[in-house]
Amino acid sequence: MKIPAAQYYRTQEMVRRFRDKPRSGFFRSETALLDTISVESLRSVLDVGCAAGRFLGLLRDYGFTGSYTGIDVVAENLSNAWQSHPDATFLEGDVLQMPLPEKFDLVNATGILQNEPRYTALLDRMLATSSRYVMFDVKVADIEQTLVDPDVAYCEWEGCRLPVVCLSSADFRTMLQSLAEAGRVRFLSYPTPFNSETVVPSWLARWSSVGVLVDLKDPALDGEAVIDLSAKGVAL
Repeated sequence: MKIPAAQYYRTQEMVRRFRDKPRSGFFRSETALLDTISVESLRSVLDVGCAAGRFLGLLRDYGFTGSYTGIDVVAENLSNAWQSHPDATFLEGDVLQMPLPEKFDLVNATGILQNEPRYTALLDRMLATSSRYVMFDVKVADIEQTLVDPDVAYCEWEGCRLPVVCLSSADFRTMLQSLAEAGRVRFLSYPTPFNSETVVPSWLARWSSVGVLVDLKDPALDGEAVIDLSAKGVAL
């Protein structure tokens, strides 16, 4: 019997990793993309898959003083988050199944879409919930079609499996073009190794992590609609 993906995050090892995540544990793209905006002027942030709330600590390093709402599927993560940030709001549940009546200046989901087979629905929800910025990351490879098959691509820990999603370069280009219709897009691509918990088909030899930031209030009427911040990475 397959264990629900959420069980992977509920293992004590994963809870510990998120609780003890150091400043150096953030993705390279997270800090690089935050460097391009005025974080201190953000009034509100929604963090999808917030875990222990470490992203709020990063935001505060940038001078953020606004309201923060974190959503996660693991109660123990949220308990750890609340202990560190009692002034923030934390909600337990699936963001695709819960009402979000307000909009947020920044909607973030780094480290989420690459393990979410419903990534297109999640991205649509993020765009609909943001009043200014949307930030996320994906895995991309030079493959014929996007890999979304939890039977052959997954992370596994203590018998718990988490799906792995890897976009084809062509599908990622299509995603960028679609996002550019909503606002100016910045992205950073860089090669990343497979970790010891990741299982993928043998024909997937390498991939890149790609962080993306969409500015919905910058319609790119002049200049580049899509800005590549990468020194090197996935071929586009």
